[in-house]
Amino acid sequence: MKILFLGDVVGTSGCLKIINNLLDEIKINKIDFVIVNAENADKTGVGLTKDICNDFFNCGVNVITSGNHVWDQKDIMNFIDKENRLLRPKNLFEPSPGKGFEIFTIQEKIRIGVLNLMGNIFMKKSDDVFETSRKFLDKYKLKKDYDFLIVDFHGEITSEKNAIGHFFDGKSTFSKLPKQFSKKKYSRVFILVDNNTNKFCLSDFISITGFDKAEILIMEAGEENKHLQTCENLWKNLSNKGADRNSVLINLGGGVVTDLGGFVACTFKRGIDFYNIPTTLLAMVDASVGGKTGIDLGSLKNQIGVIEEPTQVIIDPIWLKTLPKNEIRSGFAEMLKHGIISSKKYWQTLKELTDLRVSTLKEFIKPSVKIKKEVVLKDPREKNLRKILNFGHTLGHAIESYFLINLNKNKLLHGEAIVIGMILESYLSIHCAGLKIEVAKDIKTTFLKSFKKIEFSSDDKKEIVKLLKHDKKNIGDKINFVLISSIGEPKIDVQVPENLFEDAFNFYLSD
Repeated sequence: MKILFLGDVVGTSGCLKIINNLLDEIKINKIDFVIVNAENADKTGVGLTKDICNDFFNCGVNVITSGNHVWDQKDIMNFIDKENRLLRPKNLFEPSPGKGFEIFTIQEKIRIGVLNLMGNIFMKKSDDVFETSRKFLDKYKLKKDYDFLIVDFHGEITSEKNAIGHFFDGKSTFSKLPKQFSKKKYSRVFILVDNNTNKFCLSDFISITGFDKAEILIMEAGEENKHLQTCENLWKNLSNKGADRNSVLINLGGGVVTDLGGFVACTFKRGIDFYNIPTTLLAMVDASVGGKTGIDLGSLKNQIGVIEEPTQVIIDPIWLKTLPKNEIRSGFAEMLKHGIISSKKYWQTLKELTDLRVSTLKEFIKPSVKIKKEVVLKDPREKNLRKILNFGHTLGHAIESYFLINLNKNKLLHGEAIVIGMILESYLSIHCAGLKIEVAKDIKTTFLKSFKKIEFSSDDKKEIVKLLKHDKKNIGDKINFVLISSIGEPKIDVQVPENLFEDAFNFYLSD
C-alpha cells in the first residue's frame, strides 16, 4: 500500500500544483491513499474554501486535514459539518464544527484511520493534545476499528511534535494483543519482568494493552540471576497463582528475561504459550528471536535449555528510550556481527555509523532480525548453518563468564564481551580460515571506535582458555570455532591450535 501525504499547501500556486499534477502522480506511482493538509490553501494564503476542497477531491485527494486556520474563510463552516473527508483538529474545544477523526476504506477491505491533532504551544487555546490522544486510543483500537492509523499533528515547535510522536510510538503495536488472547481463550495472563522493566516499562505496557488483571512475576535483573533457582521460584509462583496449561506468559525485558522466561514457559506443565516483548536492542536483534531459551549452569553460559519458538515476538523501538548508552552499544555489537557473517554491504553501512542514538539505529533493527531469521529458518536446531550466529561467541562467552565469576572484575555486558570475542576470532581467522590481515585490522578498528579496550593479565587469559572446553559447539574434547574467510563468508566447526590464543589476545591488546 502506498500513501501520499502533502502539506502544507499554501495559496493559489500550491492548489494549482495539486490540481494539475496529482492524478498523473497517482496513476504513475500507483498511490492508494492521498492526504493533504490544506488549512492555508485559499488564494489569500489563509484558510480554506468549499470550492478548493471539491477541486482536491475531484483530482484524487482522499482526506483533507487542517489546523487552527481552517475557520478563516466563512463558507467552510457549514461544509465541514457535512463533509467527512475534511477534518479539523480533534482537540479543538467542543462543540466545534466537523470532526477530528474518520475511518476510510480502500481496496474494499483496508481501513485507514486518520486523526487530526493540534499542539498547545504558541497555538490558539485547545484541549490538551496528550489527554485527547489518550482518550482516543482508549476508544479506538488497532485492528478492531482500523487497520492503520495516520496522525497529522499541527504544531509550532519541534519538541512538541517529537513528543506526540513518542506518545503514539508503539501504542498501536501492542493494542492488538487483547484480541489475540481472547481468540486463544487463555485462562490466565502472566507477565514476567525484571527490576528494570518493572520500573520503566510495565506500567506503559499495561496501559497500552489493558492487561491490568494480569499476574506480575518479578525476577532480579542481570546475567548472575539467570539460573535454576530463579526458575524454581517462578515455577512455584506460577503454580501458587493458579497457572494451568492454558495460561500464557509474556516476557517483557531484555535477553535474560526472554531466555529464562521462555525456558520457564517451555517446562511449566510441559509447556505453555509465551510471548517475547524485547526491551533492549540486544534482545530485539538477537536474544528474543530464534527460539533459544535457557539458563546458565553456574558461570557457564546457556548450558541448560530448549529450542522452542515463542508464540509471537513483538519488537518495537519504543522501549529503547529507557536504555543507557552501554546497553545500546551492546546490541549494536550483535548487529555488526550480522554484517560480518552475512552481508558485506550491511557491514559497510553499520561500520560507518558514528551516531549510536536510538533514532539512528532503529531503522537497522529490521534488517538485523531478517538476517538472523533467515538463518534460523534454514537450521532451527543448530545442526549446521545456524552455528554461524556464534561468531565471536566461543571466546566471547568464556570472557563474559570469567568476568561474571571474578568479583574483582567489572562485569561485562554480553555485547561488550562478544566484541572482544569477535576481534580475537578475527585474528584466528587469519591463520585458520584465510582471512586477510587488513580485514581483521578493520574489524578491530571498527569495534574499538565504540568499545573501550579491556586489559587482560596472563592469569586472565589462562582461565578464559580453560572455560572454552565448556562451549556448546564442542564435540568431544575438540573446541569448535566459527571463523570467517572474508566479510560475509563464515566457516563453521574450525579447530584452532591452542598456541594461537595468546597471539590473538596480543593482537587485541596491541595499538
